[in-house]
Amino acid sequence: MITKAIEQESGYSVEYNDGSTLSVPNAPGNRHYRELMEWVDEGNTIEAFVPPTQYKTRFTAREFLRKLTGQERATMKTHEDMGVQLWYDELIAADFVDVEDPDTIEAANYGVTKGVFSEARKDELLEPEIIE
Repeated sequence: MITKAIEQESGYSVEYNDGSTLSVPNAPGNRHYRELMEWVDEGNTIEAFVPPTQYKTRFTAREFLRKLTGQERATMKTHEDMGVQLWYDELIAADFVDVEDPDTIEAANYGVTKGVFSEARKDELLEPEIIE
């Protein structure tokens, strides 16, 4: 027996009382589709399709540098620690920055240890952007 149905991009996701789930095409000739329509005729409702949220994790170097404040950029450029300066130089030279790349995360963590920015600010910089 059907317990829940959710509209999908191409058909429906149907859950049954035994815990199983079935993808049902939007095809009137399909027996599972007919079963689903009978379930709807009994007063049940198919939940609306909600597209998955998509995220942007890859930024051009320019986009990523614009995430930094002027003070953060100045601090990185003139920092006494060569590792911080090197990261800044690498940012400028990069084609892109992926905020999920382990090297990017490691460099941002290093920036926190060297006082370039706080842990919370690092998390903001590494936050993917929602694509709408």
